Amino acid sequence: MRDAKAYSQLIGRRLRHFRTAQGLSQEQVAFDSGLNTNSVGMIERGLKSPTLFTLKRICDTLGITPAELFLYSEDGGGEDTEAAIRRVTALMHDLKPEDARRVAAIVEQAVSMRQP
Repeated sequence: MRDAKAYSQLIGRRLRHFRTAQGLSQEQVAFDSGLNTNSVGMIERGLKSPTLFTLKRICDTLGITPAELFLYSEDGGGEDTEAAIRRVTALMHDLKPEDARRVAAIVEQAVSMRQP
């Protein structure tokens, strides 16, 4: 089992990944999240563990959900099938029934179009 420091470092690396993928600086994320730059840097380096509220503010700034942050795989191979299913299921829980049916139809269509 990982210790708290290892989890803080993992979350920090993932936050840095999403920030840099969008071309944002630590200063921009800090400003938009209502935090100070030093805090964002310490969180990204795993030197500081963010509260859930702070983590949510950063995720909102990055345009991701906390679920996306926790399910992101750093190995470059992407998430495994079960993690992808959990992510889609979590996203669909907040939809109205008619929207959930539309999403299901889109997924069915995409699956039917896959190449062997």
